[in-house]
Amino acid sequence: ILIPWMGGVGAAIVTTCATCLAAVASFLAVYKLWGILPPARTLVKSVFCSGLALAIAVFWPVSGLMVILKLVVIVVTIFVAFLLLGDFTAGEVALIRTIVRKRAWSKEDEIEAQ
Repeated sequence: ILIPWMGGVGAAIVTTCATCLAAVASFLAVYKLWGILPPARTLVKSVFCSGLALAIAVFWPVSGLMVILKLVVIVVTIFVAFLLLGDFTAGEVALIRTIVRKRAWSKEDEIEAQ
């Protein structure tokens, strides 16, 4: 109903509403199956990081291949925000460091082999 009437904005509204409903359904399913709720601090941090992502998406209009750069910037911003907010455990940070180091070393090995 909204897409023919509002075009791209209608499609965005429908997609956003469907995604929000799916998130709520997932949240309720986890609670029903396992009886656990996410901590309130995590919810607040998630809303904050989502707001940052929305701000970047809205206030940085791009087209063409620049969309890829924009998406990378949004993902990195979310990751850094969660990192700075202390949402990752020490073990998770160590795992990320290990993965990054392994990839960096494998790239150096490829370069030396050539």
